[in-house]
Amino acid sequence: EWGSNFCDELEVRDTDIIIDKGTNVDVDSYSGFFDNGRRQQTTLQRQLKEAGVSEVYCVGIALDYCVGSTAVDAAQCGFTSYIVEDCSTAVDAA
Repeated sequence: EWGSNFCDELEVRDTDIIIDKGTNVDVDSYSGFFDNGRRQQTTLQRQLKEAGVSEVYCVGIALDYCVGSTAVDAAQCGFTSYIVEDCSTAVDAA
């Protein structure tokens, strides 16, 4: 669907790694690592570990959903996890 497409201005290279999430329509998937029920995981943890990554920096427009969930799961998966506040905002600003 159009909501999962990249905008035309984004340069996507053949060497870029794209992690799919939210592929099960019956379960929300806020985190980049797992669905909300933690029944399925994406390939993100494996890809990061294979690349020798130890730190994860999370940014985005849904701090209280996707960004926060991804940051927490990154820490639970053994990464040092950061939220870059200058590059993030919450859906519910209250």
